[in-house]
Amino acid sequence: MDRRTGVIVVVVFLVLAALSAALAAAWLRLDTKTEDLISSSLPFQRNQIEFERRFPRAVSPLIAVVDAPTPERADWAADRLAERLAGSPELIAEAFRPDGGPFFRRHGLLYLSVTDLERLSTRLADAQPFLGRLVSDPTAHGLAALLTEALGREVDAPPETLPRLLDALRDALPALGERAGPPGEMSWRRVVGDDSDEAGRTQRIVQIRPILDRDRLGGKAEIIGAVRRAGRDAGFDRFGVRLRLTGPLALERDEQRTVIRGMWVSLPVSVVLVALLLRRALRSWALMNASLVTLAVGLCLTVGFTTLAIGRLNLISIAFGVLYIGLGADFAIHLALHIRARRAEGFAPAEALHGAVRDVAGSLWFCAITTMVGFFAFLPTPFVGVSELGLIAGAGMIISLVTTLVMFPALMTILPSRWRRPPAPRPSGWLLWLLHAPERHRWGVLSVAAGLLIAGSSLTPKVRFDPDPLNLRDPDSESVATVRELRRLHASDHWSVSAVAPDRQAAEGLRDRLAAQPLVDKAVWIGSFVPDRQDEKLALIEDLAFLIGPTLTPPAATQAATPAQTFTNLSALVGALDEAADDPGTDAATARASRDLRGALSEWLTQARADPASAARRLDAAWMGSFPLLIAQLREALGAGRVSVESLPEAIRDRWVGLDGAHRVQAFPRADLASVPAMRAFVAAIREVAPDAVGPPISHLESGDAVVLAFREALSLAAAAVVIVLLIAFRSVLTTLEALAPFALAAVVTVGSMVVLDVPFNFANVIALPLLLGVGIDSGIHLVHRSKAGTHDRLLESATARGVLYSALTTIAGFGSLGFSPHPGAASMGVVLTIGMTATLVSTLVALPALLTFRAPALRRSRRADRAPRG
Repeated sequence: MDRRTGVIVVVVFLVLAALSAALAAAWLRLDTKTEDLISSSLPFQRNQIEFERRFPRAVSPLIAVVDAPTPERADWAADRLAERLAGSPELIAEAFRPDGGPFFRRHGLLYLSVTDLERLSTRLADAQPFLGRLVSDPTAHGLAALLTEALGREVDAPPETLPRLLDALRDALPALGERAGPPGEMSWRRVVGDDSDEAGRTQRIVQIRPILDRDRLGGKAEIIGAVRRAGRDAGFDRFGVRLRLTGPLALERDEQRTVIRGMWVSLPVSVVLVALLLRRALRSWALMNASLVTLAVGLCLTVGFTTLAIGRLNLISIAFGVLYIGLGADFAIHLALHIRARRAEGFAPAEALHGAVRDVAGSLWFCAITTMVGFFAFLPTPFVGVSELGLIAGAGMIISLVTTLVMFPALMTILPSRWRRPPAPRPSGWLLWLLHAPERHRWGVLSVAAGLLIAGSSLTPKVRFDPDPLNLRDPDSESVATVRELRRLHASDHWSVSAVAPDRQAAEGLRDRLAAQPLVDKAVWIGSFVPDRQDEKLALIEDLAFLIGPTLTPPAATQAATPAQTFTNLSALVGALDEAADDPGTDAATARASRDLRGALSEWLTQARADPASAARRLDAAWMGSFPLLIAQLREALGAGRVSVESLPEAIRDRWVGLDGAHRVQAFPRADLASVPAMRAFVAAIREVAPDAVGPPISHLESGDAVVLAFREALSLAAAAVVIVLLIAFRSVLTTLEALAPFALAAVVTVGSMVVLDVPFNFANVIALPLLLGVGIDSGIHLVHRSKAGTHDRLLESATARGVLYSALTTIAGFGSLGFSPHPGAASMGVVLTIGMTATLVSTLVALPALLTFRAPALRRSRRADRAPRG
């Protein structure tokens, strides 16, 4: 190839690379949905798709988690968020509160047991004088006056309520000063004695169904931004309310950020490491620059192929760029080292180029084919995530080979030709001993290899697979941290499953059968939303409304107390607390609570003198902020009416009755399903009753089983294909086994290391062994090919061995850079591939030369001659 032809070839490749990059920038998208990693044709995937079609409102792409200082404020915040989101119909189809909303605010008392409702009614009736007085003056000024009278026994106070109230007031005293944050709030719901689970929770859930093209990154950001803006506009910050987002949409958004950030970390690291290794291996700026340009062009062409063939990158295939840099440099290294060797021997540039291409083209083709086989082995499997990576990376290997054999020589014709270097000096001393050690001490080397093989084989059955896709995501991202918290706090809800019955009668029977399973805690259907013993409960609510209802209506607005008046009443309260604490007639609980509040309030009043107006406002917010919310909730709850399936709101009904009239039944596990055996037992129990049930436990197990099966199929296919290729190449069973030996040892060592380091296989790193079979076998091919050519003596001193060393190091550098990624899935892939490639490199350069000495009688005679005494 002359210089003119070289320029044309380089220009053509550069133009194709530029077009490929432009095509990818315009059309290539990132898909971060974990459900898309597994083929939608699998039965459990079809069941899930069918369920979502029939019950679209039962699926919540976005979940808002609201945390507040008190249960009252949490209810208020969740209601405000849902109301504000309902005002954005162009973005939000629905914002639904599964644990609240207008229906449960009105009828919530009916869902208490009769015993709990009677207890609550008694406590509210006892607190009626307190409530009535506070409704007329819901401020710290009014509360202080009321407590002063109660402690002086001028007003009857419930004996259980008073000490609880005093303790709550002490705990809620707001911090003062410039650095004080929003004041906390006291829960009046707890003070009046509501000891239900709902009263103890300060976290609420809002399920959001957005109107969104989920393939548009900007659309996801717009939806998430709208939800956060609704929280800010509702004044969440002012009341100490925290809003977090999770669910598929938020997980995908955070995943996109993590994956992109990880690639921006891994790609530069891999490029720098590979460039440094190329410089060290080639010791020529021209050869290094040609290698890097060839690598960049091949990467662009592969990206263009990806855009045309698939049109997207998934959570696993996005790592192909880093994999390509590590693998694509191998071909260039072998070709460049042979060019350099020929130039060092005195060949002219053109002769060196042609001779080097002729020398390495055959072995490079075989290496490309074996690597491609390792990637393509996943194509027939239902593991779409790795199947797409296999197609991209396998095609990338062919693209890399073509660019290396065509563009690289073209680049060398137009780069300066005065880069001749003298041959590397013969190694001596300890380096020479090290290079000959595998051959001289073959029995020791092979004994160690056999020991590692036995030890690794004993550990291999203990390797485990992690089926939880959440472990592939950044644990520090808001969406992942939040969903993990929900799993911990509401494990039964998270691991619940849904089954479908054709009608209401069948659904009731299905509910009964599921509830009868020992591993099922409860089963819920639409009939579960109809309270039992409604006549008794409605009578209790009616009596309570008659007793306290009139006191819950606030009077007309009155003039607010001044800070001075408030502090006067507070000072009087301190005196009353002092007297009550020392009064022998005061019960022990009230006396203790009076002493505690007296000390804290006295100290607070001293600090408040610096800014009385601000201190009074903060105290009103802390002590009485939730009181109007409680009174409003009570007024609404006292208007409860009879509930039937027909009277349920559409938002609830549609989550349990499908578009075709089918009914949904939801089963909740009795135990935590954090372990795979517990999950399998629960799923097996569910499938005895409902074989087509859907839910997270089923998806986790079925996805994991599909991936493990895909791994076994891919490894078998790759092994069979590689063996066939090697038999065709070497035409010898013994030589084929020699070439496979390093991979066999490296594979066992890799899996054994994973067991020792407690690194499980997962959806991302499961590609390791089939890939290592394709990639790791390349080094063995090169050395066995060199050995068959008759170069037994000083095998590790040859240019082939140096090529094997540096090509493996560049691959390790590419794979290892994934370990720097903040994305756990990519990092785990990098760790496993780095361990595997390191084991492969050591096996190839240590164990294989020792094995090859058995076929090198000339080398053994030379070694005996070296040991003979010299005269």
